[in-house]
Amino acid sequence: ALSPDTVSMGMPSKPHIRALDEAALAADLEKRAAARWWVPELTLGGGLKTVGSAAGRASGFFVVASLSVPIFDRSQDEDVRAQARGQVAKAQRQLELAEAKGEARGLSAQAAQLHAAARTFRTEAVQPSDELLRTAEAAYRGGELGILELLDAYRSSFDAETQSIDLEWGARRAQIKLERVTGGRR
Repeated sequence: ALSPDTVSMGMPSKPHIRALDEAALAADLEKRAAARWWVPELTLGGGLKTVGSAAGRASGFFVVASLSVPIFDRSQDEDVRAQARGQVAKAQRQLELAEAKGEARGLSAQAAQLHAAARTFRTEAVQPSDELLRTAEAAYRGGELGILELLDAYRSSFDAETQSIDLEWGARRAQIKLERVTGGRR
């Protein structure tokens, strides 16, 4: 049985989950920045100014300072947008985790069922088929069976072994997918 915490532990290392975590963090930072609407924005500038006229050229340095005081704009729209982006990123993360948990539960059940079916098939079909093949070989050597019956016994044994291998391969594929979803944790 796969616990929900097992999936949650492996998911944060996945790139798309980390990207959603970073998007939520960025939205939180934007929200905090929007909350600082009352801090006036100071702009400084300076440079060299040259003016040419008929009398000659004059140049000099200048400095500009401007201070914008937010009286009517309190960055409310930026705050709401940042909050919405954060909520969307967190909701997408929760959705991704829920989908991964559901997929992991399904894959865990599928792998367990396929492993059990492969074990059962091997004991109930492959082993008796091998015994029948040995019996058919002995009967052929004793002259009781013809070549066609012996070939039929080989074909039946081969089919049983192939089907057993297919079941085991399906179980292994489900296990690999489960490890991919859970980040290698069981």
